[in-house]
Amino acid sequence: MAGGASRHDEQLRPETVVWRRIPPRHFPKKPGVERPDSPAFDDDSDVEPMSVVIAREGRDPFEVLVGHDGFGLVEFTIAELEAAGQDVVRDPLTEELDHALVVGSKTLATRRHLAKTCRWVVRPFSQQA
Repeated sequence: MAGGASRHDEQLRPETVVWRRIPPRHFPKKPGVERPDSPAFDDDSDVEPMSVVIAREGRDPFEVLVGHDGFGLVEFTIAELEAAGQDVVRDPLTEELDHALVVGSKTLATRRHLAKTCRWVVRPFSQQA
């Protein structure tokens, strides 16, 4: 486990699921490849860690995609992110109370690991047909 920041929040247990929006530019481009491109799992900017949404039971995943037409959605558990050296820290926003940040170094190897570990919740439209 990395620094363990996610363990300080009783609601963020190892089995807690988080969702990450995937923009079309990171959809699979090679035939037979199902996973998003690894750059989809880099920090959002030089100052802002990768963002995710904590998946609450019963929440429709399509809610997370409102205003993000054409995006896909993948999921991880907190345990999977911690195994990759990442911590999940709540970061509620006015427009998204379940927003969180994935904090930790995202080397190329880490991003590739995350790309291979994630599971599609909402597949890219090109893959739904």
